[in-house]
Amino acid sequence: MARVYHEIPESKLALFSKFTFVCGQHYIKFRKFFNAEYKAGFSVRANSFDNVQGNFPIGFSIWDLNGRQFPKYIDTDVLEYGTVKRYWDDFNKSINHWVRNFDSPHENNIGLLICESPDLQIIHQPYFTLDAEIRKSRQFFCNKTSLQIACIYFAVRLCIEHTWLNDRDQFLYPNDGYKTNDEFQNDCLIFTLFHGQNRISRGNGTNHWIPFTEKEVGAKEKFESNFMSNFLKGLGIREQGSVESLAVLDAGRELWKYYHAKIKNNKTANACVSKQVNASFYDIREFFQGRKESGSGNCRMNTKSADETYNALIKTLRDAHKALAEKIAPKVYEYGFLRE
Repeated sequence: MARVYHEIPESKLALFSKFTFVCGQHYIKFRKFFNAEYKAGFSVRANSFDNVQGNFPIGFSIWDLNGRQFPKYIDTDVLEYGTVKRYWDDFNKSINHWVRNFDSPHENNIGLLICESPDLQIIHQPYFTLDAEIRKSRQFFCNKTSLQIACIYFAVRLCIEHTWLNDRDQFLYPNDGYKTNDEFQNDCLIFTLFHGQNRISRGNGTNHWIPFTEKEVGAKEKFESNFMSNFLKGLGIREQGSVESLAVLDAGRELWKYYHAKIKNNKTANACVSKQVNASFYDIREFFQGRKESGSGNCRMNTKSADETYNALIKTLRDAHKALAEKIAPKVYEYGFLRE
C-alpha cells in the first residue's frame, strides 16, 4: 500500500484485507503517511471463504490515493446483517496507557493483573494471578489503592461478547465519566471477583480475594485474610449495591457455603485443595471440576463437575454474572473505552 501510494499517487486502490491498518495501534505511523481518501467498502466474515479459519472481518475497500489525510473513521456495509460497521482511527492512546496512570508502588500487593494487548480479539487476556513467576511486558500490581481501577480495566475488557464483527475493535483511553459513577465501579469489582479469568489461587500465596466472612459461609477455620470482605463492607456494596451485583454476591455465597460444607467432612479428596479453607473462586471451581491432561501436556480444568448440586449453583452464579455483564456493557461505550 505504501509503495503504490508513493509511486502511483494519482491512482485508485482497491483492497481485499483485514482492517487492522485502519484501527490497529501498530499502524498509527502508517496512517499518518497514507493520506488517502476512503471511497467505499464492505465487511464479510473471514471464515465464509474456503480454506480460511478464524472469526474476524475481511474488508473490501476502495481508496483514492490523491486524498489529503487518512479519515478519522470509515463506514463499511455488513452484508451478512444489512447494517454498517464503523472502524475508528482518531485515537493515539489505548486503555493500557490509561491504566498505567494508576500503577502504584509494588507494596502490599494482593494480585497481579496481566494486560498485554488492548485488542478486543485477545479474549484470553486480561487475567488476575498471584503467580510471581509470570513475567509479561504489561503488568499491573493491585493493592488497596489500585484495586478498583484494575477491576474496571478487567470488567470493561471482558463484559463485551466477542464476535467476528468487533474482533478488530480497540479498547481506548476513556473519558472521565466513570469517575463519578460509584455503582459502575462497584459493579466492575463484583464482576471481577466471580469471573473465570480471575485466576487468583491459594496455591500461589495468601488469598486476599474472599468476598465473604467466615460466618457467612460456615468456614471451619479463620481465613488468612479478610481484606476483600472488609473492602466490600467499606464500599457499602451489600447495602447500596446494584440489583445485579447483589444477585451475583448471593449466588457466590451459596457456592462458597456448599464448598465449605463439603470440605468439613471430606477426608479422601485431594488434600492440597480440599483442606484449604482459604480457597479462592478459582480453587473452588478446581475442587469440583477437577483437571484432565490435554494434548499439549497441560492439565486443563474440566468444564463440568460430576456434582450436580455444584453444577446447579455455578449455573445460577454464571446467569447472574451474565446479567451483570449486560448492565456494565453500555457504560463501556458511554465512557469511551470502546467506540461504536
